Amino acid sequence: MPNPPWNHNTLFQLTLLGTALGQQIVNVFNFEASGVQELSFGDDAARITASGDLADKWITGNKLAFVNASCTDYVLQNVKCQVMEVRGSFRHKLSPIERAQTTSNAGPGGYPAEHPGASVVVRWRTNLAGKRFRARSYLGPVPATAQVDGRVSGPYLTAMSTFVTGMTTRWAAGHAAPLDYYLTVYSRPYNEGEYQYTSRKTGTLQVVTPVEYEGNSTNVTTAQIDTILRSQRRRNIGVGN
Repeated sequence: MPNPPWNHNTLFQLTLLGTALGQQIVNVFNFEASGVQELSFGDDAARITASGDLADKWITGNKLAFVNASCTDYVLQNVKCQVMEVRGSFRHKLSPIERAQTTSNAGPGGYPAEHPGASVVVRWRTNLAGKRFRARSYLGPVPATAQVDGRVSGPYLTAMSTFVTGMTTRWAAGHAAPLDYYLTVYSRPYNEGEYQYTSRKTGTLQVVTPVEYEGNSTNVTTAQIDTILRSQRRRNIGVGN
């Protein structure tokens, strides 16, 4: 089947690479170029340059709040930004821009980590309902002092709220109305036959092969912090990120 072309503006993926308790901690945020920004892209070189621009703006405007909402054991090592999709193309990935972090990149003192997998979930919302129109971020490990009876509370919740508010104020649609990039929910495109899943909707277990999908990008409008502490198993010691 034909490759479905991306039908939205340039899609950027901002990846935060850090460590805590000997584990790699990866957090990913997706951004879509605004209409004004899209018109400025004459070629792929301009899009790669924009990747660095987006990374730099996040570092300047959001890094401090992100680090302050971390535990003492967390260190942000690298901020990477990469173009993942280009309008009219299929999986048009470009070379990433990386910004190594060597200063002001460690969690605040006095807040050692709880369990390595213990995380706060931030739910990113759009104006549309459905699985493809919402996203979650697992931020952690959280400090041991951040929770009471499994619920996030106290100064840590305040710090997390500061980070989330900063993200939506700067990047969410309908807030600051940025002229450059919008925080977005990215639904990846795929070709028919690339993956399968099982379903029992008719009572009999069947293998389903989805048809090709052009992908989607839906701009975030609001965010909500889940105050019940959650677990990210991939961050457990010896498991992964």
